[in-house]
Amino acid sequence: MSNRTKGSALKGSRYWMQHFVNTPDVARLNANIQAADPSVTGITWLSPLRTDDYVEWKAKEIPGITSDNLAFWPELGPLWDAVGTFDKEGILLVEAKAHCGEIGSSCTASSSHSLALIHTALENTYQHIAHGRSFTPEQKHIWLTEQYQMANRLAFLHHFRQQGKNVRLLLLCFANDYTHNPTTTAELRVYTEEQVWMRMTGQKTAPDGVLEVYLEVPDPT
Repeated sequence: MSNRTKGSALKGSRYWMQHFVNTPDVARLNANIQAADPSVTGITWLSPLRTDDYVEWKAKEIPGITSDNLAFWPELGPLWDAVGTFDKEGILLVEAKAHCGEIGSSCTASSSHSLALIHTALENTYQHIAHGRSFTPEQKHIWLTEQYQMANRLAFLHHFRQQGKNVRLLLLCFANDYTHNPTTTAELRVYTEEQVWMRMTGQKTAPDGVLEVYLEVPDPT
């Protein structure tokens, strides 16, 4: 697994993702996920594992995902903050955040082939979420230059589900992260509703298949 983010983190969402997957606090993480979607049972975490130097996976490493499943996207796909499986051949893809400033991003692809794949995948995803509404220039700008990271995560969710995969996308927000930039649950929730979902989809609620979990970090000891 070359060209992967790995190694123990010291702060921020990556630190907390590693903590919750690799300590007894995993029980609290799993319980919160199951509260958000009771059909997600029997969770097993595949990354980032301490025994694997906390390496973050790409989709092609996930059991049951083939190159055909990934044909909709350029070869260099995203790294997932965490990957898990659950019952009924379920796949759990995680995007973790700990403060509002790390939620937005823009597309940096430069090749015409990659950009064509990305534009098509995002347009298909938007039209599905927005029930056929046109992917206007304003929406393209938001998806490609303001909220690109979330946009491409939604694209993977949409295309995998269209292929018959039992997939959930988990937006996992760590509240009151004293290691870096403490942000309350209320602040994270308002930003997600108004600056992410409302701007991307026209609704304050997460699209189908997306789970939102706001998790208070443990008190420092």
